[in-house]
Amino acid sequence: MIQLQSLSLKNNQLKSCEFLTNLPRLSSINFDNNQFTSIPQQLSTRGKIKAFSFKHNSISIIDDTSPLYKWFKANYTNIQIYLANNSFDCCLSLWFIRFLKISPQFIGDASLLTCVTPSEFAGKLLIKLNPDEMNCSGDIPNKSWWTTGRIIGIIIGFIVIIGIVVIIVIVICIRHHRSRSGYTEIDGIDDDPPSPSGPVFPILDEDDDALSTHTYGSFTRNDTQSEAPTHTTAEGTYVADGSQAGGSQIQESALIPPFD
Repeated sequence: MIQLQSLSLKNNQLKSCEFLTNLPRLSSINFDNNQFTSIPQQLSTRGKIKAFSFKHNSISIIDDTSPLYKWFKANYTNIQIYLANNSFDCCLSLWFIRFLKISPQFIGDASLLTCVTPSEFAGKLLIKLNPDEMNCSGDIPNKSWWTTGRIIGIIIGFIVIIGIVVIIVIVICIRHHRSRSGYTEIDGIDDDPPSPSGPVFPILDEDDDALSTHTYGSFTRNDTQSEAPTHTTAEGTYVADGSQAGGSQIQESALIPPFD
């Protein structure tokens, strides 16, 4: 196929194109809808190819390692490449944005190229961006360390949250268990036991000064008339002697004078 001049290989799963060196008369080739992630280095060698198409691939970065840099330095003419509908990272392709401004003739569809990442530039046309005004300080080419650190931070934060939740659950369970295991004595002032119903009288000793000053003894009287002589005074009536009369005994209480 050394006489082949035009070749279409679109809608395949191609990722490289080493076979181009075997097609010396090829003037155009179509790689649309394949799986290229960068412009193949095989395009750096000058040949007879004048048109390359890499639409709808996965090319995200174009920098000064690309064959386009060699095209620019070698001042090639009449060569065009088509790159619409690729997923360009504009902060990682600042060189390419500058290239578009000084050598737009190399890009056949330069007016259609848009950014996909970062989000602040998503959907913007590359040809209208000013690389000197773009804030890409946080998006350096080698940012894998930053991504890894962020992932580790998220994992650590997730573990800490789980740990806090587990501790809270354990504390709640312990308190609940204590509340069900028994009663806890409430500190306070002990009240005196309630007094028995009804009035309470003090118990007095025989010598207690609180005793009444007058005490009267009880007496019994036999209605049977007695012959025993008696004496009557102002203090009361008493039997003259301890004799018995008529078989009956008279006992009368004597008035006990008050104690001094």
